[in-house]
Amino acid sequence: KFHTFSSNAFLLSTNSGNLRSSSSTNKGGKLYLSSKTFKSSETTTTTPMKKKRIVFIRHGCTYMNEYLSNQPNGTFGCANFTDIFPDDKLRDEYYLDSKLSPKGIQQAQNLAERLLLVEKNSAADNNNNNNDVPFSILDVDLFVVSPLTRAIQTYEIGIVPVLQKFNTNKIPTTIALPLASERLYLISDVGKPRSVLKQKYKNSGIDFDSGFLGSNEGNDHIQNNN
Repeated sequence: KFHTFSSNAFLLSTNSGNLRSSSSTNKGGKLYLSSKTFKSSETTTTTPMKKKRIVFIRHGCTYMNEYLSNQPNGTFGCANFTDIFPDDKLRDEYYLDSKLSPKGIQQAQNLAERLLLVEKNSAADNNNNNNDVPFSILDVDLFVVSPLTRAIQTYEIGIVPVLQKFNTNKIPTTIALPLASERLYLISDVGKPRSVLKQKYKNSGIDFDSGFLGSNEGNDHIQNNN
């Protein structure tokens, strides 16, 4: 099973030849999901394998997102658009490897509150019929997070508190994967060196080694692999 989940989430789930798509929109800091089920054109008859649930972490609103949405001379791609900032301190603080804005932090906190509520409801209702999140976060086998700051922040604020509260003895593996990042469009997509990430998030439980193997090719948004 493959899922992505954030304050603006898109979830994919496969089960017995069916593809279930659940998309969400963010309205007033809340998550609204809608689902569709599509019949797969092919089913396999091989020996059943143990299913794994993998969650890809996206991110909440960043300072660069807000900058892009408030350009008087046009948005990204327009003739007058630029991500060159005359003030290096301003650029480095808010836009280079752009972090979550206060709005994005609130979105991640809302996500944690919502997932906590889902787990509480699940404990009270084994049939789990009343939840619009189609799985328990405690059943995840692997979290995959982009090594960009905004995604790591979303994971730490929106996911980790839920795991710590309900699942202290079974924390799933979490890896940082450069291939899960955006392509290099703007300075907000330029990441930090792996050595900096490992030091800054040394208590996060994120594996900054496994996902970086061979990542020098085609992943220039990570400044270096050391």
